[in-house]
Amino acid sequence: MSAMLHTSKTSIRALRPSTFTVRVGTATVGRRSYASVTNISSFPKHGEQLHGFTLKRAEHVPELELTALHLQHDKTGADYLHVARDDKNNVFSIGFKTNPPDDTGVPHILEHTTLCGSEKYPVRDPFFKMLPRSLSNFMNAFTSADHTTYPFATTNPQDFKNLMSVYLDATLHPLLNETDFNQEGWRIGPENPKAAAPGEVQDSKAQNLVFKGVVYNEMKGQMSDASYLYYIRFQDHLFPAINNSGGDPQKITDLTHAQLKKFHSDHYHPSNAKIFTYGDMPLKDHLKEIGARLDAFEKIETDRDVKSPINLEGGPNYITLKGPMDPLVPQDMQYKTSTTWLMGDTSNIAEGFSLGVVASLLLDGYGSPLYRGLIEAGLGPDWSPNTGFD
Repeated sequence: MSAMLHTSKTSIRALRPSTFTVRVGTATVGRRSYASVTNISSFPKHGEQLHGFTLKRAEHVPELELTALHLQHDKTGADYLHVARDDKNNVFSIGFKTNPPDDTGVPHILEHTTLCGSEKYPVRDPFFKMLPRSLSNFMNAFTSADHTTYPFATTNPQDFKNLMSVYLDATLHPLLNETDFNQEGWRIGPENPKAAAPGEVQDSKAQNLVFKGVVYNEMKGQMSDASYLYYIRFQDHLFPAINNSGGDPQKITDLTHAQLKKFHSDHYHPSNAKIFTYGDMPLKDHLKEIGARLDAFEKIETDRDVKSPINLEGGPNYITLKGPMDPLVPQDMQYKTSTTWLMGDTSNIAEGFSLGVVASLLLDGYGSPLYRGLIEAGLGPDWSPNTGFD
């Protein structure tokens, strides 16, 4: 970079990419070089141990101004990836492989009940209590088809430590009370418990018993949406070995509290965990805190089965299913169709990246070839929910 910007009072002189100086009047304010954060020589060497972790590999990526380090916890085998970069927006995430054994939505319901208090923080909804007290710019948890992840991001070091403590305790030591399971998962209750005051005669409708629950109601809404249902059924037929992690309302009520706790003990364990940190905070501080938490566990055997899609050696499959109708949309505008090709191996990073670029060129934007050839040609008003490279 050779450009130089001048004004009457302030000049910003651009130097080599690893550092810069801002001059205001005669005072000079220096900023820490990103090289001090990403310098690979400042990190442990391959095979070295630190706070119960062993460094497996490390690589500096100058194009992205970062250094990536892969470590493994000696006692439990937990995988840990740290990306060191001169970025104050520090990130933490802990995730677990959670292939659903059925369609009861146990990973989804566990994600909800995990956030309802833990041994160190035995308060109702510690996450929601943290929101008005935290300086974080991102806090979330989400259930995917085969894994569950708990990430956050913040620019404040103390806030980072507080949130990491809450996240680790919530996932590894949740209370999982039965009352929380009833609220977040499913329960049976009156259709309208506030229809009449105590002692008054309630109408017959108010006395009806119905299934309720946060996840149960959420998935009722999801499964009644034609686009969501189309995508779920597409996934069911493409990956029959992977059940519905969100939960099918017709199956959610089969889940018991004991099954939920068993699923947690089998899956929310360091031996089944992937931990990720990113930013400019020191790696050794992360390892000290995380290592102390993981050392309380012993290594266990975990599910290593890799779920594969269907085999099409015998030729293509043709699937036709019925879905819900929208009374506000003409019937002949509610058909959905898609053609899918199984392509390559997900471990081939270069091929996957290339296919993603090709899909973007073909599909994204009003000027893309397939948009002009299919949508503008009037064959349909929009893409099907499973369009694109996944």
